[in-house]
Amino acid sequence: LPALTGVNAVECPTASYWSDQVRSQAVITVTPDVNTLYNDPPVQYVEIANLDLSGATRDAKYIGADGLPDYSFNWGAAGVALYRAHNITIRGCEIHANENGIFGPSYGSFVRDLADITLDECTLEDNGYPGADRYHNGYLEAWNLLVQRCFFGDVADGSKGVGLKLRCINPV
Repeated sequence: LPALTGVNAVECPTASYWSDQVRSQAVITVTPDVNTLYNDPPVQYVEIANLDLSGATRDAKYIGADGLPDYSFNWGAAGVALYRAHNITIRGCEIHANENGIFGPSYGSFVRDLADITLDECTLEDNGYPGADRYHNGYLEAWNLLVQRCFFGDVADGSKGVGLKLRCINPV
């Protein structure tokens, strides 16, 4: 699989985010841009497929959109982070060696929450952070989550996280 790592990654020069919270959150971040208003429609119909995603940790440095080389990922950074997104499919990916494998929070209403998320034929393992219990192979809060044909292996050595932590409505 083609590999994308957060270590020494280069952020897209045109990247803009609706919240500074998400800037350093993942190797791949699916999120609205800076011009999105609070109740605007979410990002929709994105597929992430057949990638090896790793290296999103607080210790990894990357080059930001401004060209400066000293950005660090957030605590809890992920291989894939989803924010305010609907109809997202993650298929055939190997996601490992991040603080969270897949991460996606909710915001308290359907238009701002995650919805209709599919994980298909993915391997998630060796994610987490030593001594910490809040970083997992997968952590999702969504409406309508489908997980099929996926393998959730052990979390990172010393991590107290779990394979898949869900706070979902209608998970399958």
